[in-house]
Amino acid sequence: MLSSIAAKTLSTSRQLIHSNSSSKLISRSITTGYLRALQQFGQLTSNSSPSLHQPARRNIVSKAIIEQLKNAPASTALREHFRFGRERQSKIDTINLQRAIIADLVSATPMESAQPKFAELANPTVADIEKLVAQHGPVSLTLYGMLAASKGRSAIPRLHTVLVLYTFRGEHDACFAIVADGNPHARNRLKDAAAAAAQRIGKQLHEMHRGDFADVERELAERGDAMPADEAIHDVINLDRALEAHEASAHCYENFLRQIQEDIETEGLSGDTQDQDHIEPSSVAYAADHHIDGTLPDATIDALRQQILQHPCDVKPFVALHVSAARADLFEQVPAVRDVFNAPSIAGSWSPPTSVDELKTALRQEPTFTAALDAPENQQRLKQLCDAIGAVKLPPNHRGVSLQMQFPVTYGHVAHIAPINLWRAPSSDHQPGKLMMGCLHQEATPINGKVWEGEVHDSFDTSKIYPTGVAPVAESIKFTGLPNMVTILPCKYPDKIVPLTRAMAGAENGYPYGGTPRWHGDKGRFAPSRPFNSCSNTSYEAHMICNGKYPTYQSTLPELWNTKIGELYQVDQTKIKTCKVGANTYQVKDMLDLPFEIVGAMWPKVTIHSASLPSTVPCTFAPSHPAPVALEVGDDLRLPSSIFPREFHAARFINPTKSMRLADGTPIKNGITYLAADLQRGIFYSNDKPGKKLDYWLSGVTANDFAH
Repeated sequence: MLSSIAAKTLSTSRQLIHSNSSSKLISRSITTGYLRALQQFGQLTSNSSPSLHQPARRNIVSKAIIEQLKNAPASTALREHFRFGRERQSKIDTINLQRAIIADLVSATPMESAQPKFAELANPTVADIEKLVAQHGPVSLTLYGMLAASKGRSAIPRLHTVLVLYTFRGEHDACFAIVADGNPHARNRLKDAAAAAAQRIGKQLHEMHRGDFADVERELAERGDAMPADEAIHDVINLDRALEAHEASAHCYENFLRQIQEDIETEGLSGDTQDQDHIEPSSVAYAADHHIDGTLPDATIDALRQQILQHPCDVKPFVALHVSAARADLFEQVPAVRDVFNAPSIAGSWSPPTSVDELKTALRQEPTFTAALDAPENQQRLKQLCDAIGAVKLPPNHRGVSLQMQFPVTYGHVAHIAPINLWRAPSSDHQPGKLMMGCLHQEATPINGKVWEGEVHDSFDTSKIYPTGVAPVAESIKFTGLPNMVTILPCKYPDKIVPLTRAMAGAENGYPYGGTPRWHGDKGRFAPSRPFNSCSNTSYEAHMICNGKYPTYQSTLPELWNTKIGELYQVDQTKIKTCKVGANTYQVKDMLDLPFEIVGAMWPKVTIHSASLPSTVPCTFAPSHPAPVALEVGDDLRLPSSIFPREFHAARFINPTKSMRLADGTPIKNGITYLAADLQRGIFYSNDKPGKKLDYWLSGVTANDFAH
């Protein structure tokens, strides 16, 4: 049976097409389109993410936290005035509660009016909420969200309002809020007992007052289920996560409405969704004419931080992610990542590499780099890299740097990106600790046909798991030298890349690989709800987590590139309109509709070769694609050495003939990198097809590369 949102949407469809006369056509086409939109929105069936529908723990805060809050002025006033909200009146009742608390708090200051004048700020940031609470006392925060089954089994988009009493910063600089939640859908023992008591005495739940709650507490205690009201009405939420969940759910709903409108237009039907359900902006209401010190004592903040470090699950999400968003959320997909995020950093104090040799020793921990680190042509580039790392100015509380790398020619001629983090091991003698390195690499592995999978590894040496027995990144390094170090960013918790990679690794944590289903819609062994992922997604997620920020998933390469990748590569995407690949010029905005091979070729040109983005360390070898060479027909022929430039370093053949081989008989295979020393001994082939051409890529090195 369709969920309530499905039923509501189909009802909307009838309103939109009322004026259309072809009811049979409408019924078939619009239903198909709407069901497709519903499926995309994640509401076609009642089955939802299990993690969203576990028994609710919301509104049950540990006694240790309550002990730290019980003497806070706002908490004292809250106990006196708390009420559960009425159905569909959450915002009104929460603002009324706020007015009562503010009146209580300002009663000792007769110069101020007890009837506050409220102002409202739309789309507040976390910093806005912090500032308003500190200056004006408790505020009413309203967020759009999809309430989970444990909070009323409603799939209808709705607003939810909560009273923010205090805010404070955690160890990882996350912003936490102490809130009071009178949501009538939220389940906890006190609320259920209060509802039963209200029915016995002829009251509504929202009419229960402090004396009634005291009676309920005694009843619970007599049944051996002691639960002070403080534990039920206080809550601790991560404010950063709450606003991000709001944005993710709103984004899902926007996509849903957009899909509906596209279906209507495709079928040539009248009507639009403008007057239907829409997304309310988040907002915060505050007493503009009252100035109340809303800060917590330092001792209380310290105690709360310790409690959260010991019991991070006591912090609630407030607004549940909508199912579609949850299915793409890294914390929902791979729960072990949440533990990495909550764990403290063990990196020591940062100091940049003291020499090129120290940097090379650290980078040697990655085996695919070894040969390139010792190559003469790379020594000047490594010195430039060492100098660039030393020039990075770290903000306070940052313990290392992140090198955002690009391997220009990895999967055929498609580029690959990945991060490497550098940090210092802890030291007890006031000297810099050992320079450490860690990487997070998502390998794109072809399974069969158009099915590719992406799995995370702690090394670029993936020859043991790659179908052809080679490591694509190692081949890229052989072909083009060390990767481009596109940007070098300060990093708060660089050491977390190691446990993060461990948490995300393994086939069980894999994803269907790709930027969008339009490139290849077959997800292989994965469920239809599993989102596509790519090296771009994982690089950005690693960047977020290693900087103490919740990762937010972007499902397609254009969305990811337009809204997120600029943070990593410092690209002003608005200035990049076109990209030239070969003789053709493409619009960057059309990346979604282009074949993967073209987009893969665009990617390095858009990022690395954009005028707005100079590479920190240029690629040592510039790959080029000469015109294909016609092959003679015959047996045991030898390719003329003149087809290669004098200074060529390596070559990669796209479509070699089956008999193509080196002088020692080694077969030449598609996509493998062959060094000049091997190729100069001769390339032999047999060809029985007139008109067949040899297609290949080259990398070259000139004398200037050694001099500079």
